[in-house]
Amino acid sequence: MPTTICISFMYKSQSIRNIKGFISGTKLYLLLLLLNSNSLNSQNTQSKSAKTIQAKIEIGPEYIWHSNIGNEINTTSFNLLFWTHYFKNAQLDMHFGLTATEAKGTIQDWYTQNSPIIYHESTAKGIGPIVHFQQIIFEMAPISIFAAPSVGIIFYDKNFPYGGDFYNFMWRMSILFEYRINENYSFNIGVKWMHVSNGQGTGPYNPFYEGKGFSVTLTRQLYFKR
Repeated sequence: MPTTICISFMYKSQSIRNIKGFISGTKLYLLLLLLNSNSLNSQNTQSKSAKTIQAKIEIGPEYIWHSNIGNEINTTSFNLLFWTHYFKNAQLDMHFGLTATEAKGTIQDWYTQNSPIIYHESTAKGIGPIVHFQQIIFEMAPISIFAAPSVGIIFYDKNFPYGGDFYNFMWRMSILFEYRINENYSFNIGVKWMHVSNGQGTGPYNPFYEGKGFSVTLTRQLYFKR
């Protein structure tokens, strides 16, 4: 635009009609530029409003076998993660979902201080909400590796473990190895550590058990328009 204006002033011998024509043309150009700018802004607004929100559904079983002597309880769980939020800058997924679990085994009597130690059968079923995080630590498509801690509160059909209460906090730490099948589906295998307790501190009033195991999960990507 400045170049055009300079050129117009160099031709002072031109008629007043040409000058008026140039001014009119400039005004028309500015008007078209303004209308085009508004159109681009409108298109950008529409594209933003049509932006998709990505979410995931993850579903799969896990098996945890006991790792501490005296609390020999094995656990089979089934996890469903149905809502997720992705923090792009941190490459972190935060999931919400449910865990259905069944635990079977024996646990030592927390009130027994001397030999012989008494063991009690400790079996229960439960379900509860969980919060699950996935932090990417390695990625080379189609393979990814995640660190994946989670915490949930499980409500059981009886007091569990023996000497405990009807609820427990379930803490899990996982390393997940994921393979992306295509844009919509992925599959992962996880190595897991788990701690379950009533969360009432230490001592005989907080029966707990721990375990190690693995999980297998299928993930379905979801896309929602705003």
